[in-house]
Amino acid sequence: MAENSESFLENVEVMRDGVWENITRVGKASRANPPFRSFDTGATRDIEGEKLDFEGFEHPSVVRRFAEFMHKNRQQRDGSRRDSDNWQRGIPCDVYMKSMWRHFFEVWEAHRAEKTRGAEFEEALCALRFNVNGYLFEILRDAKTQKVRNESCELHMDSDRR
Repeated sequence: MAENSESFLENVEVMRDGVWENITRVGKASRANPPFRSFDTGATRDIEGEKLDFEGFEHPSVVRRFAEFMHKNRQQRDGSRRDSDNWQRGIPCDVYMKSMWRHFFEVWEAHRAEKTRGAEFEEALCALRFNVNGYLFEILRDAKTQKVRNESCELHMDSDRR
């Protein structure tokens, strides 16, 4: 990993003649001297810079609506209730793809008909999201474990390009 050599401004407190003073100094960021933020309270934190902003990438109302959709669909036809993480046990990518297409078509039709309001449309979007998430989960899990399971997603993608 290359060292970061950007300049940065740093607010620091120093004691001069027995009195604490706030000063701003210019520094060079490096692994040994990373830039940081300081707060009125005196607390310091490193600069967020390249950190993933999980809080910013999602919105609470979207996460809540998706959770409501997932919770509602825990009830199975036989009356039993599946675990919330049941899908993580593994669903073949072909199943996700077929379902993804059905739900995408439902979303697309509603979009074209300008019927994009209401619970039915939200359900279709959540169903599409579920299948996208599940497909991505299978790819990431296969990449992590290097396990080819049920004619892995990568094999399907390669055969589609031929």
